[in-house]
Amino acid sequence: MRRPTVVLFSYTGDVERVCAAAMRSCYSNFPAFHVYTIRDRGDLSEAPLTDERVQELIQRARRLGHLSVLEHGLFTFDLENISRACTHQLVRHRIASFSQQSQRHVRIDEETDWYAIPPSLDVDSQRKFEERMRTVASWYSEDSKRGRKIEDARFYLPNATKTNIVVSMNPRELLHVYELRCGAEAQWEIRAVAWAMLACSKLVAPSIFSKIAHKASNAYLEEKEEELGRILSKLRPHFEKAIPGKNMEIPLATLNLGLDVQAFVYKR
Repeated sequence: MRRPTVVLFSYTGDVERVCAAAMRSCYSNFPAFHVYTIRDRGDLSEAPLTDERVQELIQRARRLGHLSVLEHGLFTFDLENISRACTHQLVRHRIASFSQQSQRHVRIDEETDWYAIPPSLDVDSQRKFEERMRTVASWYSEDSKRGRKIEDARFYLPNATKTNIVVSMNPRELLHVYELRCGAEAQWEIRAVAWAMLACSKLVAPSIFSKIAHKASNAYLEEKEEELGRILSKLRPHFEKAIPGKNMEIPLATLNLGLDVQAFVYKR
């Protein structure tokens, strides 16, 4: 079975240092590059950007709502085997770039699990659902084999059809996505995908993504964040020691997301 998979495969490697330098430059006589490159106390007019100072500046930016400084980075995700219903929700986040698998040029394979199944279905409902998907696939296949263009045959395909999409966002927009999509009230598939994306983001930039804001007290969100913190605290030492080019999986089973979604970070 093709499982939904999230891969963070490109990101600004020193994204927190970049954002911290941008934050500090707003309140300093020195430009961001000067702040960014200070490594020791040889220049006493501006403190060096130690790891502790980077964390302090990032947290101050979040406290003050000075979130524009978090736009100076980029995270690119490959989201695989998720439904079109999920991507229809995702692309509503407009401060982003998207590249989606084309149904005009890529045919579905009837011999694979080409569609997503809602987990709310009982056994009988799932059986009927799968029967209907087989019928839809037969219509699609029959029309395309008779010479109808695939761009027209695809009109048979439902929102359940699986797809792949590339998503690039800056950290500020990602925080907004996680605020909206990680809560218990979010739709089940995009919620699980958002948690997988958040896990990847936290591993790479723990200060920026230290806590997800929410408009109201959310026990679900708080419980999941605590568990994700435990998962990443065990994984982070291995990630920091990993050589560039390693694709490291983040185990998400204990998050109990209701969907068997995988998460990977490709070490830069």
